[in-house]
Amino acid sequence: TPERDARNETPQRRVVIEREFAVSRFEVTREEFAEFVEAEGYAPEWACKTWDFEAGTWGKRDTRFTWEDPGFQQGADHPVLCVSYTDARAYVDWLGKHTGQPDLLLTDAEWEYAARAGTTTRRYWGDERESACQHANVTDLDTAERLGLEPDGLDGHVFPCRDGHALTAPVGSFPPNALGLH
Repeated sequence: TPERDARNETPQRRVVIEREFAVSRFEVTREEFAEFVEAEGYAPEWACKTWDFEAGTWGKRDTRFTWEDPGFQQGADHPVLCVSYTDARAYVDWLGKHTGQPDLLLTDAEWEYAARAGTTTRRYWGDERESACQHANVTDLDTAERLGLEPDGLDGHVFPCRDGHALTAPVGSFPPNALGLH
């Protein structure tokens, strides 16, 4: 359902994060990832999964679609897609060499804390679906039109609003959360 998923989003529980951590204000962009790939001569291992509309599930990895070409046009300032854990790990290790800081991937708890900005609602702005397009790039009516879906498609997971971006949006396109993160 479009509300909390009982399989993996409940019950809420208190988690103690035992280390200090810093988080980038924005997602890693295609341009930033490309800089890493070129500087290191790195060959990302991943291919994108694609959504199988008939089955209503994620399909197999498709080597036609990669971080450089996820199957639709993106700008350099859009978030990088189709990277594996290994690719992400290599990127943060490279970044750590340049910043002199130990760049680590966040744990699930750290990511949830940062994304929710200390709230207990489903999303940092609350639980209401109608305001999603003011706060984030979501699967909305723009996406439904682009992909030829019914507005109530994807089992009700299409948000009833328009964020102005059918697929990905340039990083920083929406207001930050209470922690200043986009």
